[in-house]
Amino acid sequence: MNVRWFVYFFNGVIVKLLKALGIIVLILSCYGCASRQLTAEEQGYLSNDLICKGQDQCATYWQRAQIYVAKNSELKIQIANDYVIQTNPSPKNSVIPSYIITKSPKGKDEYIIDIQIDCPNIYGLCHPASPKNLLIQIKKYIMNN
Repeated sequence: MNVRWFVYFFNGVIVKLLKALGIIVLILSCYGCASRQLTAEEQGYLSNDLICKGQDQCATYWQRAQIYVAKNSELKIQIANDYVIQTNPSPKNSVIPSYIITKSPKGKDEYIIDIQIDCPNIYGLCHPASPKNLLIQIKKYIMNN
């Protein structure tokens, strides 16, 4: 009888320790991802609109946006025309990002390219990077590739 009680107690303690360890690892990994400060350049990508000027630059930016999504999204492109690039929606509670990119007129031969990234889970987390970092990556690719 004493042996059973010991095994039962020991198993319960191990399960509790493993749960606590898992929570600690999760918190530390999230802290490591969130704690990095953005550079001034990265802040600029987040705070400034992506604007193209002239037919050549706008065509190039739009083509790069479509290439980026085609190469980097796990989801298929659902719509791709002169004004919208959209992937299929992410599965519910997924960390897979979905993309909606639109091109809207701003002025004469100027367009704003708006990028929306969605990860439909309760934490707003995406894989392989956060929505902010994905936005920085795609804007860098479009503007500098």
